[in-house]
Amino acid sequence: METKPTQTETAHKSADRRIQRTRNLLQEALISLIQEKDYDDITVQDLLDRANVGRSTFYSHFLDKDELLMSGLEKLRVSFEEQHQKLGLELGLKNSERQVSLAFFKHAQSHYQVYKAVVGKRSGTMITKTFYEYLKEMFRGYLAKNESPGGVPLELVVQFQASSLMALLTWWFDNDLPYSAEQMNNWYHQLAGQFLA
Repeated sequence: METKPTQTETAHKSADRRIQRTRNLLQEALISLIQEKDYDDITVQDLLDRANVGRSTFYSHFLDKDELLMSGLEKLRVSFEEQHQKLGLELGLKNSERQVSLAFFKHAQSHYQVYKAVVGKRSGTMITKTFYEYLKEMFRGYLAKNESPGGVPLELVVQFQASSLMALLTWWFDNDLPYSAEQMNNWYHQLAGQFLA
């Protein structure tokens, strides 16, 4: 027998949806603004105007625009991890570096507006640095299981792979994705193989 939710439970679910809706509006506002002007030039007032929310509402969710940014990047990271697992199941691949980077390119392609804001020309130092640290963490996790090529220290390989991927992603988005995710992944490994062979 199914039990009906109480009034308190219904009100709580409704409040949760409102909170999530407000957070989504603010994150979407930030993404759209980054495509128009540099991140460092965006003010909280710009965000309020774009999202059509009040100042007290903004500050009830976030301390400042940097915290808003970090919550969006965390949401992106979780989304990537989910897509990476799904792709691994579909392709039946082991957790290889090639699979990780393919999942990354596919995720970037399917979240075009967000990645364009993150790696594009207007992203700003904080976004670039935070995203670069995430890439290094991702590669460190997958490369730690394998022996470094030619005895190169793991940290150097991590730096090389993360900076190479960041450079290719930036070029790819600045040129409006002229090639598929699969093609970019193939070239990424072809180029990396020449240096790490």
